[in-house]
Amino acid sequence: LSTEEQFYVLVPTLLYLGSRLIPPRKLILLPILWLVVLPWVRWFIVRGTTPAQVSDLIYLRFHTHSDGLAVGLIIAWITVMRPDMMKSKVGSNAFLLITGLGIAVFLRHFNQVVFRFSSLAVLYGSITIFLLRTKTLPSLVHSQAFYVISRLSYGMYLNHFFVVEYIPRLTP
Repeated sequence: LSTEEQFYVLVPTLLYLGSRLIPPRKLILLPILWLVVLPWVRWFIVRGTTPAQVSDLIYLRFHTHSDGLAVGLIIAWITVMRPDMMKSKVGSNAFLLITGLGIAVFLRHFNQVVFRFSSLAVLYGSITIFLLRTKTLPSLVHSQAFYVISRLSYGMYLNHFFVVEYIPRLTP
């Protein structure tokens, strides 16, 4: 949870300061820059380390795995500043989803350590935009199945370390 706490302290401050220097219509540049810089930060941190050290160096630090938060800020900016972009057009919604999935897979296979969080952020961001742009989202969100899935996914988020310990390893 410390990642979220750091996010809630740093991002409003950065957005406030950024809005003093950059017009609100161009504030999207901050999370885009953040998303581009994060893989470089990870690359500089992990070069010359052993695989055992990589997890501690990347996963536990806000400045090395906050790609998803940057994508969330980009989506929030689009929905507030450019709501016309959230309107689904014939074919464009599927194209955006397929393009996002392709980019996520490419990044993941390009360099798994450096782009792990970036690929996940692009994957979940693409799915989120796809769902936000569909007309069936309101009925989906209000369904009982969505309620159950949301509770289970949040519980998994909080407890995944304990669950992972009980999953058998596939490699020796």
